[in-house]
Amino acid sequence: MIHNACINGVVRERFEIAMSFFFEDFGNGSETKAVSYTVDEKSGLVLHWHKSAKGSTLLPYEMKMKACIEFAWHWLQGTEYPDSPDTNGSTEKAWKVFNQQFIHKNNDDGYYIDCEDIGFYGIVAIKPTWAVYGK
Repeated sequence: MIHNACINGVVRERFEIAMSFFFEDFGNGSETKAVSYTVDEKSGLVLHWHKSAKGSTLLPYEMKMKACIEFAWHWLQGTEYPDSPDTNGSTEKAWKVFNQQFIHKNNDDGYYIDCEDIGFYGIVAIKPTWAVYGK
């Protein structure tokens, strides 16, 4: 399992690879399983390893990595995307898979990076985004 990561992509095959970085097989028959989830505008779909995550909904069963990939991919296909960014190039629907995201912000003191994590019980978050291609 990796920490402090954010991976963007477009195709399902890469989505599966990205998701695999956030699940761990401990080699003794034990592996990371999701038991609940939350959905919010800031983080998108967040899969949790414990049912105590604030505001979470229990999954119908404990999900190992492959089941989580299916669940998340189907959620992503049916969720609403933000407005496409205004660009001089082209855009394509994409995804972001992360367990901590760094947000670029601007305030009176200048430009800075803020970090938002997905909480103690979070395994991984999946969020719709856009791939932007220049001319």
